[in-house]
Amino acid sequence: MSAINDPFLTRTPRIELAIAGKPYVPGGTLVVYVAVTLGRDASVHRTEDDGATWQHMGYPATNELGLLGTQKVGLFPGDQASTHFSMAVDPSDPRRVYVGGDRQPHNIMPTASGTTDYSGRLLTALASPGPTMEWTPLVGVGAGGTSPHADSRFITFDAVGNLLEGDDGGIYRLTSPTQPSIRKWRSLNGDLRVNELYSAAWDSHNDNVIAGTQNVGSVEQITQSIDGTPAVWRDARLIGFFNVDVMTKEGDGGAVAVDARSKPGTAIRYTMGNNLQLFFRRDYAVPTPGVVPAWLTFGSENGLPNPFGGLHSADTVLMSGFRIVPFELNAELPNRLAIGGNALYESNDFGVSVTITDTPLRGTRIGALAFGGWDTSGTPKVGAVYHARGNEVSMRDDVGMN
Repeated sequence: MSAINDPFLTRTPRIELAIAGKPYVPGGTLVVYVAVTLGRDASVHRTEDDGATWQHMGYPATNELGLLGTQKVGLFPGDQASTHFSMAVDPSDPRRVYVGGDRQPHNIMPTASGTTDYSGRLLTALASPGPTMEWTPLVGVGAGGTSPHADSRFITFDAVGNLLEGDDGGIYRLTSPTQPSIRKWRSLNGDLRVNELYSAAWDSHNDNVIAGTQNVGSVEQITQSIDGTPAVWRDARLIGFFNVDVMTKEGDGGAVAVDARSKPGTAIRYTMGNNLQLFFRRDYAVPTPGVVPAWLTFGSENGLPNPFGGLHSADTVLMSGFRIVPFELNAELPNRLAIGGNALYESNDFGVSVTITDTPLRGTRIGALAFGGWDTSGTPKVGAVYHARGNEVSMRDDVGMN
């Protein structure tokens, strides 16, 4: 067996293997595919002779329109090759391979795959004698306008040749995967309601639960379970008017919280998306208010229109990507917030303005928070804070105490 000559292997990559169910040539050896990753890209190789020779199938990518014109974007626009990478060989044709990555490059305009959201990113190619292989989308325009959830974990084939994919949104099936004109994705989740929660909160005013999930947004209960009838849930809205959702957001839901005490007759719900740009506050007089939420922008203390001007310079990374940001409402006065990044932030006005109250320590972000409470005699300690950074816990007994 000869070594694969690929510069991607000079780093420590993730490697995926896929073996064809039958040889390309009757009586020959089985075809083996090897894919390695580097950054946002994957490099795919195949062998038909037990590794004596390797054919490079190039780099699965699409030509996306960007600020600098058309540019190639690889399999992992979300930089998650370490966890979201899959590969399978077509059982009816060992020359065809399928690969899955993390998500689409953007959700503002149609991608090269024809999608307008951060849905699944899957591509396919057919091995040919020449050095250049054409990788084509297996979603959007390449699948009848359909696509599975983002973040592929595993792909395989069922007994009748349909492609099955497991991802962070469940299980999906692509029928007729070799026929672009008729193939389509369909969810196989049915009534399976498995999810992973980062957090949950109780809205005592509306008698409902909200929760922040891993990868499928923030969700809220709008009806309760009565006499065995399942409760109805929905995506917690980002923007809505008169009970009509205009835009919702998936991705990670992160932390959630409810303040049902500060405003009589109203519950204030807080949801955090993947980062600080998706931190929202909404007033819920009823479970489905149809109101425009407030965007918590970390404005400057001087009141100038400088969104997120109150952030410490070490926390600009919290503005993008997948970064779960912990926050807590004060146990005694819930109009006050504590938010954890590299620095610790506090707000006394529902998040309208923030103040840095603890600066970064040794480059470790805050992972957990507790804010406000009472001493053993029942005396309120409104300014008490506990926060954890790695294996260290820091505390402030009350305002003015270190």
